[in-house]
Amino acid sequence: MSEFSQMLSKFIKERDTNIYMLAKYCNYDRANMYKLTSGKRNAPDLPLVKKLAEYMHLSPDEEKQLIEKYKISVVGYETYYRRKNIEEFLSEFAFAETTLSMAQIDFRIDMESGKNIILKNSHDIESILIHMFTAEMKCEHGKIQMLVQPEIEGLSNVLNLCGHGEGNLRIDHIVRLSNKPDYMEGEKLYNLECLKKILPYYNYNYDYNTWYYYGDISANSYEFTMFPYMILTSEFGCLLTADMKNGYLISEPEMLEQMRNNFCRQQKQSRKLINCVENIAEQFETVGNMVVTKYSGYGLQDDPCVMAFLEDELIQKYVAPQMEHREILVQMTTEYCRCLANQDVTYIFSMEGILNFLETGIITELDPALYTPPTLEDRIRIVEKILEKGTRLLKSPMSDRKTNMNLYVTSEHGLLRIALPEKKVFLDIILEESELLHSFYDYCESMEEELFYEKDEAEKIVRGEVEKIREQ
Repeated sequence: MSEFSQMLSKFIKERDTNIYMLAKYCNYDRANMYKLTSGKRNAPDLPLVKKLAEYMHLSPDEEKQLIEKYKISVVGYETYYRRKNIEEFLSEFAFAETTLSMAQIDFRIDMESGKNIILKNSHDIESILIHMFTAEMKCEHGKIQMLVQPEIEGLSNVLNLCGHGEGNLRIDHIVRLSNKPDYMEGEKLYNLECLKKILPYYNYNYDYNTWYYYGDISANSYEFTMFPYMILTSEFGCLLTADMKNGYLISEPEMLEQMRNNFCRQQKQSRKLINCVENIAEQFETVGNMVVTKYSGYGLQDDPCVMAFLEDELIQKYVAPQMEHREILVQMTTEYCRCLANQDVTYIFSMEGILNFLETGIITELDPALYTPPTLEDRIRIVEKILEKGTRLLKSPMSDRKTNMNLYVTSEHGLLRIALPEKKVFLDIILEESELLHSFYDYCESMEEELFYEKDEAEKIVRGEVEKIREQ
């Protein structure tokens, strides 16, 4: 008996619902309704589930629970929560603000060179790590090497606190990703949660780099490992327990050298998780190389991907006239836009993003210094072309649009582009990890029809907005 049937039976019993009347109201065969409640048959579609909820006067929360159980019964537990995790990541991700200050940290441990110290609690560990980070930030070529899982709260606190200081500290971070497809902890896709934890560190004042390897990340895999985590600076090494409540601080040179050798050995066996691309030429090259593929794909973002719909004439017209080497930029942009236009991509934008572009002419993919906003007539021309190409428009924005996130994905390649507000650059994340790539692609493939406007309805809304803007 499925969880959907169990929940449906529970609601029927609680409301003392007559099965015959329920079936009649839903225009559904009574015998099949009995099979539905006994778990011998699944609901044929979502509209029937909503009719069931309507007849039994379920509260919004109860209806939501019933719909969730129905969706799980259709696609399975792992697939449902994987897709839900991707949706939450795309809609809720934001760069966190600093929540701590140096004044809140009580530095009670005396760190003497050549002295090894036992760390007895999480407070001692955080204090020591902050000492290590701040000392390394003062070095001309400061470097920190970390072999530690990103979900550890103490690590997040330290990186958050120290990430807004002076300098450009290099951090090389190795993480272990789950070797089990769809592995979850508390209905959260573990590998995706790792990515979510890591991304904010790229927005801090670090030269941050990440590598990954596969392994068993279940709790018992650390059970007999005394110090599975390691953090190294030029002067100190810190060995940590899995819960980061105990540790050992080392400053003896020979031991530090051995720890660095162990880290380098592990790094060579690992793969780069995220590639950062920060200037426009590299951005064009990265995306251009990726989209030249025989595989069809999806482009998902709130604001329209204008570059895929720009004609040569408009590129020549709107590349900023004051740009140095302007003709080279025009040629490079033209080739890039032609490349995008020739690919088999289903673009998904939000209606709000389309209307915002119509009103402002802002192209979120480009640095504002590179172009002048198109005139209203040219903005209308671009939007008309977007609609002609079969672009799908979301009824609601994917996110609150404070974080500019763009996704391009096929079954073989993936790219997640995020604007870094503090560094004022774009971060390109090439999705090389197979399970993350599959999760993002599957989400785009399975987006529900009710999320989108019908083509005629979308065109009507856009025409109305065009008329309104012209009147103004």
